[in-house]
Amino acid sequence: MKGLLLHKGAELVPREQLENLPTPAATATHQPVSHAGLVKLVERGLAYENLNIVESSFGVTPDGNRLFGLMRLESENSEFGNIVGVRNSHDKKFPAGLCIGSKVFVCDNLAFSGQINVTRKHCPKIMQKLPGMVWEATARMGLEFDSQAKRIRAYKEVELSPMQTNDILVNLAENDSVVWRDIPKILDTYRGETHPEHRGNTMFSLWNACTEHAKGQPLETLCRRTQGLHATLDRIGGINVENSPVITVD
Repeated sequence: MKGLLLHKGAELVPREQLENLPTPAATATHQPVSHAGLVKLVERGLAYENLNIVESSFGVTPDGNRLFGLMRLESENSEFGNIVGVRNSHDKKFPAGLCIGSKVFVCDNLAFSGQINVTRKHCPKIMQKLPGMVWEATARMGLEFDSQAKRIRAYKEVELSPMQTNDILVNLAENDSVVWRDIPKILDTYRGETHPEHRGNTMFSLWNACTEHAKGQPLETLCRRTQGLHATLDRIGGINVENSPVITVD
């Protein structure tokens, strides 16, 4: 899938190859979860909710310790698709987890909303709770994807003055949702100087310009920054999509 931005050094692998990757032995304080096992949990949860996967990509670091994956789901929307991001590690770098987001078809931009953001540390009892957390998350995805679509429609209705645009970009840079040095390029894109398809003076155009210049970032960084992007734009734009986030960090 275009848009899978891998961790430095990670390589794309076929889905079936995940089954052959070894999982380290557990210790008294650390219980690794197989990469294939986590992906299967998510796949089964999605299938139960009739959320069909139409495209997926997976990346693994050469030592096999870290997994990053994207799944694009079937959608009737012709403008953007719904995606699920998955990650896992055997080296305690980060917890097992998943989040949801959107993929704009015209430019392959990815953005994660943070409305469902499940993580679970690899503690000895991880498998007592992780399956239930994944199933709870997938059960909520239909409603949250509807909220995501409402948010994007709302962005299109918010017009921005040049001063408001500049203020928002400074705000985004201050909370590390965009990179300071990218602001001139984001403005060029927003004004249509480099990407005419992004031209406009709405919050949607600015959102697209920001995600355009998030390309090339590792998936974990992209997830964090685009979640911050959504939160900032929602707050400044007074946008309330009436969702109830599932954010579980343990």
